Amino acid sequence: MTSKGRIFMYTLFIDTHFKNINLCLYENAKIINKTTLKDVKSTSECTMPEIINLLAKSKIESQNISNIIVCNGPGSFTGVRIGVTIAKTFAYCTNANIYTIDSLTLASLSYTGDNYIAVKENNGIYLAKFHNENMTSNIEYYRNKEIEALNYKDNIKYETETPNFERLIEIITKLPKCNAFNANPIYIKTIEALHDKKD
Repeated sequence: MTSKGRIFMYTLFIDTHFKNINLCLYENAKIINKTTLKDVKSTSECTMPEIINLLAKSKIESQNISNIIVCNGPGSFTGVRIGVTIAKTFAYCTNANIYTIDSLTLASLSYTGDNYIAVKENNGIYLAKFHNENMTSNIEYYRNKEIEALNYKDNIKYETETPNFERLIEIITKLPKCNAFNANPIYIKTIEALHDKKD
């Protein structure tokens, strides 16, 4: 879509990594519309209809989406799988580019400087060190009973209820770009298995 020679790039962000559904639609670097559904009981039933509603409210056709950013976990096994599957299907149908962002990097966009950033799940947290949005350590998984033993537990910063949508679009060029086939989830059980080997 053009106006006086200007090319409009539309970007759709999809995040279903835990209990909330976060969606945002951008025109170039400007937010057109965004929505957050909290404590969703059925991510599989709610996500696609909400995307359709978002596009309809914005008067944007799905084929005009050039880029999709999807949070690929870690988080809820089902939530992550649904978000990534929808993003991949959308990209197959529209030939859009896919960019992936892990849930901890997404959470880090709400903070600046050096921080321990954590993303909760039902049985524990995923944790990594960051400098701004740059991860400076591996992701570790800690069960709820193990968090109290961390000597820096009071300095941990947790993900906010909604992502920093403004910062997200600013860093899109730093995100991994992949084709639809290679956009893969980061699953809970993978990191738990790695953690169990250390016990």
